[in-house]
Amino acid sequence: MTATLSLDTVGLVSTRRFFCVRTKSERWWQAAFASTAIYAAVITAHHLGATSVASEQSELDRVLRTKVVKVTCPLDYAPFGLRGCSGFAFGIDVDAAMALALTLDASVVIVPSSWPTLLADFSRGETQIAIGGITPTLSRRRLAGFTTPYMHGGKVVIARCGSPLLSRFLAALGNLSVLNVPDAVVIVNPGGTNEHVARELLPRAQLQLTESSVNGDQFAAVAAAPASSGFLTLTDSVEASLQERRHSPLLCAASDHLLTQDAKAFMLPRDDEAWRIYVDAWLDEWAAARDASIAHWTGVIASNVTYCDTSRGARIVSS
Repeated sequence: MTATLSLDTVGLVSTRRFFCVRTKSERWWQAAFASTAIYAAVITAHHLGATSVASEQSELDRVLRTKVVKVTCPLDYAPFGLRGCSGFAFGIDVDAAMALALTLDASVVIVPSSWPTLLADFSRGETQIAIGGITPTLSRRRLAGFTTPYMHGGKVVIARCGSPLLSRFLAALGNLSVLNVPDAVVIVNPGGTNEHVARELLPRAQLQLTESSVNGDQFAAVAAAPASSGFLTLTDSVEASLQERRHSPLLCAASDHLLTQDAKAFMLPRDDEAWRIYVDAWLDEWAAARDASIAHWTGVIASNVTYCDTSRGARIVSS
């Protein structure tokens, strides 16, 4: 059975809860989609994007045709996206990409990237979405679009438990001037918002850049430093909590004193409105599963195990 949708024959009373459907064929479409939010997105995307290969304009159409969602991910940011063994990626955002693909009857492949090259890699147009704990900064919005944020938080200081510098920072109720001193050594991964925030908020401190890994090299470096040193690092609140657990009792996070107010979102092609509408609609439906995913992966990663369960991961490809 083929159903042809027309805005002239469909009345949308609400994009989230209720539809006034006027034709038999459209009732079939409504029944075919268990989620009314995704149903609304498909209707809207149908009219914003092309529906044939010859006139394909949206990444949504490409996914529907190829049955593959190609995903850009730096793969070094716990708990959002990491490399597991056997050539698979795992994490909160990888779970999300797989759940999104499922609504499109598609599979997922992960194309690795890095924070310094993330925008350039994604702008080549070879993938449909970028994930991995991405903050939608203004500089990134110049070249890419973003979904509605799915997580909110901010940057948090992590240092050795008992560090005099951390103790003074906490006693000063998070006053940044305590950390913005030449004796402070801030270790962060290069190319992302951690480096940007460190340079902007702590210009007088010593900055050391270290590549991230599944083990979080910057956290290992701070944990290995003497408690009396001025070594510290910055990361988002969700990872700060995870790394504090992972390196207990060596590392302590100043989680009550956010340095910034940030969000996490998925990166999309800047001008692809049809694809953005669909992914945003799906995000509403993913909210409950997201919380379960966060709890699962923070527990797995904090336990310091090597993750090899390919049944809950996405295949990594070279391009």
